[in-house]
Amino acid sequence: MVNSQNKSIELKVFGNNIKIVTDEDEEYVFKVVSYLNSKMDEISKKVKIASDSEKMVLVALNIADEYMKLLDEKGELESLDGEYSNIISIIDDALHNDIS
Repeated sequence: MVNSQNKSIELKVFGNNIKIVTDEDEEYVFKVVSYLNSKMDEISKKVKIASDSEKMVLVALNIADEYMKLLDEKGELESLDGEYSNIISIIDDALHNDIS
């Protein structure tokens, strides 16, 4: 939910304290930060030798990968929705033609 007033929120992202100004709900912002931190922890467990900046790049790549896959799934669902709409139209037309 979007709140129309900007507010300052202090966060801990990847072990760094940062302050942001946002109009987003605090609970949502903390949910996003928690997700990012969990991704960083996941990468840190898998890649021991990478620097923090390299780990952040890997986190960004993983999130971009997830996002692109979701976009593909969304496109597939929209395509199916269009096909279902066509089928419904054909059935509707057939029913109306049989009634006439």
